[in-house]
Amino acid sequence: MVKLNQKIKGSTLIEVIVALLIILIVYGILTFFIQKLGKQLKHNKEKSNAYFVIEKTINETKQNNLYYNDEFVTNDIKFVKEVTNYKEYKNIYNLRISAFNKNNVLLVEIKEIIDAER
Repeated sequence: MVKLNQKIKGSTLIEVIVALLIILIVYGILTFFIQKLGKQLKHNKEKSNAYFVIEKTINETKQNNLYYNDEFVTNDIKFVKEVTNYKEYKNIYNLRISAFNKNNVLLVEIKEIIDAER
C-alpha cells in the first residue's frame, strides 16, 4: 500500500451544504421570475388578441352601419360595444369598445368618434 505524504484538499460537509443551499436559493428565485414572466406573456397575448378583435369590430361597424350596443365573447374575452350620439349631432356617434378577460379585468378600451355620413 502506498502512503501519501501530502494532505488531500477537499471540501468539508458544511461547505458542501452551504453551496447546495446557495444553488437552491438561486434556483428558487429564477423559477419565481420565470413563472411571473410567463403570466405577463399570457396577459400580453390576451391584450393583443383583444386589440385585434376591437379593430375588426370598429371596421365592421363603420362598413355595415352597425351603430347599436352589443356584447359578445371571443376566446374567453368579453367585448362590450357602446354607441351613443355625439352631443346633439344626429349622424355622429361615440363608439367605445372594451375588452375584459374572464376575471372581468379591463384589457383594452378604444374610444372613437364616427361620422356615419361618410
